[in-house]
Amino acid sequence: MYLKKNVTITVEGPRAGDVKRSVLASDRAKELTGWTNKVSLKEGLIALKQSLLQQQV
Repeated sequence: MYLKKNVTITVEGPRAGDVKRSVLASDRAKELTGWTNKVSLKEGLIALKQSLLQQQV
């Protein structure tokens, strides 16, 4: 389930212009606009992984 690459992640703290907090409440979006998701988060992440792996070929 991994992309088979070792990547070093370095956290250095906030930068100018960084968003301090970002939250999505899909129930609120549905209430206000009628929007509903068509793909679950898990399905979307699996599709993203497959797409990225195909691009590496």
